[in-house]
Amino acid sequence: MRYILASLLLCATAALGQVELQDTLLTRSTIAGGTASNLLISSGTWGQSPFVLGNLSLGSSGEVATGTGGVISFGTVGSVVGRISVGTGGLVLAGGTAGIVTVGSAGSIFIPNNGSVSQPSIVFSGRGTNYGFYSANPSRLNVTVAGVDVATFWSDGAFYAGSNGEIRSPSTAGSFSINGDVILRRSAAAVWQVGTNHATTATNQMVKSMDVTTGTGGALTISGGNAATGTGGAGILRGGTGSVVNGPVYIQTGTVVRIRIDPDGQIYFPGLQTSAGSTGAIYSNGGVLTLSP
Repeated sequence: MRYILASLLLCATAALGQVELQDTLLTRSTIAGGTASNLLISSGTWGQSPFVLGNLSLGSSGEVATGTGGVISFGTVGSVVGRISVGTGGLVLAGGTAGIVTVGSAGSIFIPNNGSVSQPSIVFSGRGTNYGFYSANPSRLNVTVAGVDVATFWSDGAFYAGSNGEIRSPSTAGSFSINGDVILRRSAAAVWQVGTNHATTATNQMVKSMDVTTGTGGALTISGGNAATGTGGAGILRGGTGSVVNGPVYIQTGTVVRIRIDPDGQIYFPGLQTSAGSTGAIYSNGGVLTLSP
């Protein structure tokens, strides 16, 4: 049997007691629970909760709502999982302070509308109708704020920031980590740091270019900034500072150190050739720096 209801008010009062609706169709109607009352949407056994409703269908503009502190529960009563269907314009509301919508064990909330950036399918209505989540295509889940894409999560695990492409940490202690051993973080204003600080143990870090299977590996360029009308920025390579002594600077080819510059300014050429090479190349001629002719 079906009942066509204009409006049904369910109040947590002794006078009303319990209300049971089985296979009920609500069209342009409202079921409302008063303050701190509960609505249990379930094909459960009569008498097991204040309100026991069977499979409930909301047509156009139908609504299920609770007041302050109310609960709408989609769960299991008597081992039977309840169901609620919301049609075009239908609403399920847990309003007021501490309103809750819960889904029981193995329960799901199905949203047939994929939504859009301006009309997301999961909406934070207290902010506006264009704040929430939607799915732009089968491979993406999007977050929209004020009708603007701010984040996209892809099915392959990729994450994209919004239209400005910025990924921001709200804290100066934030970091970006891959596998827990490659870490990029902020050391100071406008300073990138590779690795995480440690009280006693230093972990050596490396920044490198790409590998290739056949051919020449990718070059790595670290450059000062360009200036449209002034002087270009300097390229600076330096060792770290220390309370006892500053660190040296090494220049290597492969694993061989060719030049070492110590903190006191002394420069060493441990890997310098001892015979003339190509024109202009420096070599050690019996301890004397010489240009190859």
